[in-house]
Amino acid sequence: MTGTVRYFTGTASLQGVGGPQTFHGIDRETRVSSGSSGCIFVGFEPFVFPANNAAVRLWTNLFGFQRGSYKGAFPTEEEAQEIIKSADTITVKHTDNFLQFNTAGQSIKVDTSDFYSYRSSSSAFDKVIGKTIRNECFIFQRLDNKDEEERKAIYIVDISKNKLLKTYFDYY
Repeated sequence: MTGTVRYFTGTASLQGVGGPQTFHGIDRETRVSSGSSGCIFVGFEPFVFPANNAAVRLWTNLFGFQRGSYKGAFPTEEEAQEIIKSADTITVKHTDNFLQFNTAGQSIKVDTSDFYSYRSSSSAFDKVIGKTIRNECFIFQRLDNKDEEERKAIYIVDISKNKLLKTYFDYY
């Protein structure tokens, strides 16, 4: 029931359990946020979460993305890895609560608070490689991090809303 109501009010999300309570970004297929409630089970999760997620997927398949969701380019992880190979090196500016990327005559910003949802920090961003896709999204990867796993992460930003959509972590 909650998945249906929330889909039609533009507030739907996919819900899961396991690991720490974490935001997993925007789901490519449904364009709703996806998160985990953590590793502690209260008892209702097996009954509520699958029904919620099924309702969100059903309504998305029937009517398209929910109101207010991102509708632009959204590459898969494999596509993003290919795109990054031809990206430009960009120096990052820190302005107020935003990271600012200047590329191809365009200034792109992302709200630094978005990184805390992924349990990571934006304070050390100095250089990235990045590329704009159809003026809808900006894909970038850090060059300045000593932690190899974090350096491999690929970030996707909604240019119009200055919001981080997804982070693909390459931990394999």
